[in-house]
Amino acid sequence: MENSPEYPICIVYEDETENVVLANAMEVMTHLEWFDSDDPECCAQVTDAKNKTVSLKVEALEIIELKYT
Repeated sequence: MENSPEYPICIVYEDETENVVLANAMEVMTHLEWFDSDDPECCAQVTDAKNKTVSLKVEALEIIELKYT
């Protein structure tokens, strides 16, 4: 689907020097058990393969939301 973010998904945490690159949905779910990029306390920038900003929410190892902001 053209309007869906493309893998890999890159997460850059403001307080860390390391970027996390997740190649597919399985990596997102296993690496991020609980994650919400829209949470003000998250302090992370999430982008897709086209370097577009993405809203990502994972709850209990399940992707709840993965869309462009």
